[in-house]
Amino acid sequence: MKNTNIRKVFADQNSVIDLSSLGDAKGAKVSLAGPDMNITTSHGSVIIVNGALYSSIKGNNLVIKFKDKSIAGSKVIGSVDLKDIQLERIDSSLVDAGQVEKKVSGKNRKARKDEELQKQLDDAEGAKKEADKAKEEAEKAKEAAEKAISEAFEIQNSSKQIEEMLQNFLSDNVVKASLAQQDNAIQQNSLSKESQNIKQDKSEKVTPQPINKNTGSGRSNSSKNEENQFETEPVKEKIKISFKLAAESNSGSKDDSITNFTKPQFIGSTSPNATVLIKINGISVGQVVADNLGNFTFTAPEKLADGTYNLEAEATTGNAMGSAKIAITIDSFTDKPSFELSPESNIPGHQGLTATLTPSIIGTAEENAKVNIYVNDKLIASVDVDKNGKWSYGFKGNELIEGDNNIKVVAVDKAGNQSEISNVITADTIPPEKPTIELDVNSDSGIEGDNITNSTSPTFIGVTEPGAMVSIYIGIKHLGDVLAAKDGSWSYTLTEPLKDGEYHLTAIATDIAGHTSDTSNLAFTIDTRISYFSAGIAPADDSGIIGDNVTNNSRPTFIGKSEPNTTIKVKNSETGELVVLKANAEGEWQFAFTSDSAEGVNNLVFTVEDVAGNQKDFYFSYVIDTVAPTAPTVSLDDFVTLPNGIILSGCDTPALIGTAEPKSTISILREGKFYASIDVDSNGSWSYQFNEKLPQGVYDIEIVSQDIAGNKSSTIKYSFTIQTEVVTPKAELDAVDDSGEKGDWITNKHNALTLLGTTGKFATVNILIDGKAIGVTTADEHGNWTFDISRNLSDDVYKVTVEAVDPLGNTASVDYQLTIDSFTPIPTVMLHDSADSGTKGDLITRVNTPLFTGSAEPNAKVSIYVDGILSGEAIAGDDGVWNFQFSNTLPDGMHEVMVKAEDIAGNNASSSIYNFQILTHTQKPTIELVDDTGA
Repeated sequence: MKNTNIRKVFADQNSVIDLSSLGDAKGAKVSLAGPDMNITTSHGSVIIVNGALYSSIKGNNLVIKFKDKSIAGSKVIGSVDLKDIQLERIDSSLVDAGQVEKKVSGKNRKARKDEELQKQLDDAEGAKKEADKAKEEAEKAKEAAEKAISEAFEIQNSSKQIEEMLQNFLSDNVVKASLAQQDNAIQQNSLSKESQNIKQDKSEKVTPQPINKNTGSGRSNSSKNEENQFETEPVKEKIKISFKLAAESNSGSKDDSITNFTKPQFIGSTSPNATVLIKINGISVGQVVADNLGNFTFTAPEKLADGTYNLEAEATTGNAMGSAKIAITIDSFTDKPSFELSPESNIPGHQGLTATLTPSIIGTAEENAKVNIYVNDKLIASVDVDKNGKWSYGFKGNELIEGDNNIKVVAVDKAGNQSEISNVITADTIPPEKPTIELDVNSDSGIEGDNITNSTSPTFIGVTEPGAMVSIYIGIKHLGDVLAAKDGSWSYTLTEPLKDGEYHLTAIATDIAGHTSDTSNLAFTIDTRISYFSAGIAPADDSGIIGDNVTNNSRPTFIGKSEPNTTIKVKNSETGELVVLKANAEGEWQFAFTSDSAEGVNNLVFTVEDVAGNQKDFYFSYVIDTVAPTAPTVSLDDFVTLPNGIILSGCDTPALIGTAEPKSTISILREGKFYASIDVDSNGSWSYQFNEKLPQGVYDIEIVSQDIAGNKSSTIKYSFTIQTEVVTPKAELDAVDDSGEKGDWITNKHNALTLLGTTGKFATVNILIDGKAIGVTTADEHGNWTFDISRNLSDDVYKVTVEAVDPLGNTASVDYQLTIDSFTPIPTVMLHDSADSGTKGDLITRVNTPLFTGSAEPNAKVSIYVDGILSGEAIAGDDGVWNFQFSNTLPDGMHEVMVKAEDIAGNNASSSIYNFQILTHTQKPTIELVDDTGA
């Protein structure tokens, strides 16, 4: 239902607006429109408070009075939801038709007629005065708007959206002020245009600008308490409206709201015949009317600059309204992409050249765009550009061919804009053929093609792939590089002279793509003299150490090597024997003298002549040694010898030392098997440290030496014992001295006690009583020992310490507690109270299996004798009390009981005889009359 109860109230900074007749504050809704505040009460009334926006600025006293409470104007504004703020442009807010009419004619805008407006336009002077007045009012409005911005920021937590809207409002006041300063003619034209706009109900055209992405959405953060915010209720009548980019204008992905159309078209639907107002970034840019089906279209009236825009479509029909908001991005341009081979795929110094058919390329384009990659005009891949504007792609399979590949990269951004770049990538994956290599004809002396030359700096030539780099090596040494000519030929001369010898020259070709060929090899020889000769005893005849030129063979075979086909003359200077021989094609030779060599050193002279006539003498010495060395000596480095001759060591990794023939070799055998080998020094000394721990026990080893000629000495046997564990001694009293229980170290003997024990072989045994040494003894070869305590010991408890020191100095000890006890007290015996029936202490009982008790030395054995016969035994407790219960029935009558006590030391004592009577029945009593008087 349309609300007809609308009234407009003008308020200054101290006004009190009384709305108490319209109900409570609860349920009232507040919105702002320009300088006006619209209040919809619970009764549906709308109160337009003209000027309230400025009157409620901080420091002013505007008050809104409802039925239930009064609320300050600043707090009312603080409760406004940001979406309800509608700051209009200057031409529709500050300088609306009503104000102009009021300033010019003092009448209501709706009543103004065209004739009156024309009269006002003609009256230039009056209009100029009114313009000056309007300028003054605009300045005041500007000041008020600035204060409103400050207050809105303070109340609405500095909302960026409010700031923009209020700044637009402020700028309109500046426009009005500018209008007021124009001359009369311009002023008249302006007023005429203003009046035309009023008649057409249209606003001045303003081109919207893109939204600053760094500003917020402008949501209200006002307080939620009842004092600062009205409780609102939804508008009773709303209509539905939808609004979006038309498909023809959505150049990018569907529904991404990004387009490269600068005058995009929008479509929507709402109630049939509804009026739809279109706003871009809060600025009204046009109005359309929905058709009979509720559909409407709208095209931006002017081109929009690239950026993001917030659009709102407000539909109105009768008393109902609704709105829909969308955000779009105009993007009409995309950057030109770039690409190049990645560093790891590109050949350095050769842009666009790669050595693989699957290289990687990297590039740039607009962030979040898509890059389409074409090879020879064929699309092979699409990749996404990241948020930093970078992208990469690795070619796969057969996407590239050997040689040149035309690459085109097309960048397509989200708005559908395209830009491309093309370039060539050359793939070179085939290595060159291996180069040929040979001696240059001018360096090949002697027989042609034998690769032997007397030039120390020869020249080498060959052929390979044109433009390739040929690297020359001798062995692993890099001599230099040479670039192949256009016909592939190359030539290289050694820059450093070579010594005589055989060399292996290699050449490797590398093309510009970095591929290397197989290696070419050439063996050549520099020969300007007899370069090498060797001689030695054949390994089969070189007894002892191979290669030491010492042997016990009097006619050894000699072998060696020289240049091929050389002639060799050999003479033994000691025997005078001469041999002539010739090396084979490999330079190998061997021979043996026909007579024995001299014992000791023999000197040979070799005269060698090669095929070129070069001649040189070489000398060789060898030793004939057929005499066996003397037997070696051996002993432990640290040991003791026991009385029985046993060699004892307390180290489980002992060291052996000894002597033998200098430079000979000692072999150690264990259980007949080789164990270790040791070289004897030049002084004839040797030593060996066992590197593994030897378990405790006896070890038998054999030692033999062998001189450098291979002659062996006689074998030496050596035995030693490893003892690393300390034997703890044991001791006990001699059986004849151990009275009482055996092994309890309790005796009733005071003197001449004998101790017996065991420990390690030949150990020294120290005896201490209560920490004082009383004597020493020695264990025999079996570890047994005895010791007599000669001192007299009184009854007491003693600590006897037995300390054993073995031959290696290791010590172990043990303590025993010796008790001397030569007396035990006389035991006692009596009936137990439980067996003493009748009168206590009368030694008469009717119990024929009585319980006896008594006292004795604690833990003593008590033997019970009844009528001289042993009836049983008992053990006195720790308190000395003993008890004995007869198991056999004793007959009635008198009995004698005696007990004997024997303590743990073997001492005995007997009690006195204890007499008692067993009476289990009594005689039947009789009765008779003594004085029988009368009849």
